Amino acid sequence: MFIDQVNRDNNLGDSEHLSACNPCGEQFLPDYGACDLGSIDLTQLVLQPFRANARFDFAALARLVPVAVRALDNVITLTQWPLPQQAQAALMTRRIGLGVTGLADALIMLGLRYGRAPGRAMAATLLRTLRNHAYRASVDLAIERGPFPLCNPSQLLRPPHFASRLPAWLKHRISRHGRRNSHLLAIAPTGTISLALAGNVSSGVEPVFAPRSRRWVRLAGTAPSEHTVEDYAWRLHRSICRGDRSPPPAWCDAASIRAIDQLRMVAALQPLIDSSISKTVNLPPQASIGDLDSLLRSAWELGLKGLSVFRPESATERVLCARLPALPLGQKDSA
Repeated sequence: MFIDQVNRDNNLGDSEHLSACNPCGEQFLPDYGACDLGSIDLTQLVLQPFRANARFDFAALARLVPVAVRALDNVITLTQWPLPQQAQAALMTRRIGLGVTGLADALIMLGLRYGRAPGRAMAATLLRTLRNHAYRASVDLAIERGPFPLCNPSQLLRPPHFASRLPAWLKHRISRHGRRNSHLLAIAPTGTISLALAGNVSSGVEPVFAPRSRRWVRLAGTAPSEHTVEDYAWRLHRSICRGDRSPPPAWCDAASIRAIDQLRMVAALQPLIDSSISKTVNLPPQASIGDLDSLLRSAWELGLKGLSVFRPESATERVLCARLPALPLGQKDSA
């Protein structure tokens, strides 16, 4: 955690100090705070995937975001909190965390590589659209239902807080009406959502793990069971381009994207997310302490709020591993 950056960017930095985050790193919380998270599957908004005229449906995203913001705000109202302190913390700020999943697959479907500048530029455009419509929806909810109790527009919009970087038209509306929610955006790892509900799309902002992989699942009182899964974009490409068993032209995965390029993707998106982004970089078993030091220093220099690192070893039980053989995917990706 780079806690100084977290507190500089915090919309409520004038009234609270954050010192901890949830287990996956996407939501920094005050005492008794709770996560209220949701994700939009970007793969479902790609039109004509893998074609020369592939494009993203920004109008559909603009329609989805207000529905998601309203739903997450409803969760705060309807939740039966175990402790009164939790209820007070949630109701005073109405913190929510709307994010995305399937980003890497969506980029592949659009013909853009995750580890290169055009892919990062498109990802930032997607997240900027999400940010603007989420904040607009929160203002609309403030007009309809009232702003969150601690809402002070002059403090919310004061630099260096996140909201100070919003477009002028949004800051004007917040100044007039306030917001329903102190925070609106967070990108979670979305492991269960991406696998069980979205057909194994890439999770959160992570690159695709592999075209095909083995996953081990352990249920209570049973030995681990092994399952073979295929990535969504890989499977979709084969169904659309029948007879073509080669990878999609923009294919890249975690094994072919340099760690620094994964950090650059998060750095391109973090300024557009008011909370944080869950990101894990997988290092090879032979990675040294020096390699880890260099990676974490780069993350700090790029302005990230936090980073998780995983280095496999014999004593570590894996959940998702053992890339199954696939067709050659070319050289390692680079900026």
